[in-house]
Amino acid sequence: MEFADKVAKGNEDDLSRENMPISFAMHQCLQDIMNVKVTGGLKLLFLQSKCIELLTLQAQMYEDAARSTQTPSLIVKPGHDTESIYFAKEYLVQHAAQPPSLSELARVAGINEFKLKQGFKALFNNTVFGYLTDYKLTQARDLLVANVPIKDVADRLGYSSVQHFNSAFRKKFGVPPGKVK
Repeated sequence: MEFADKVAKGNEDDLSRENMPISFAMHQCLQDIMNVKVTGGLKLLFLQSKCIELLTLQAQMYEDAARSTQTPSLIVKPGHDTESIYFAKEYLVQHAAQPPSLSELARVAGINEFKLKQGFKALFNNTVFGYLTDYKLTQARDLLVANVPIKDVADRLGYSSVQHFNSAFRKKFGVPPGKVK
């Protein structure tokens, strides 16, 4: 509330002295800002709303961190643990169509499953497979905007069926894939 009061009065303030990682939702919001398609007065409204969304996501992350009894630094030590989790994320993204199991991913990254799960939550504010699902569905949205057929998108991203893809897409974005253009 102190931060919100300062912003409302037009004063500058920092949310925290420490930088937090960029969550998947923040990354997606930044991508939306950089790839804005609307023009004119709607563009300004769109950009303002995305900036507010980004600020809200950041504030929520700081609130969650402040409320948490176990800080990310206690879960994931800087150095090997953090590097292993970032490596696991990159490996997961590279193998998104046929993802490894949690134990395989932990083995490949050189970290135990507990640290992998807890570290993913701390660094990316998401579970391992929640992050993968968000990544795949964002890729799907981009492919659909590029007019790739729904069946091809579902196949390319490793969904077992078009129906499963449709349901996951609708749950994430609130619209069926056929409405994305």
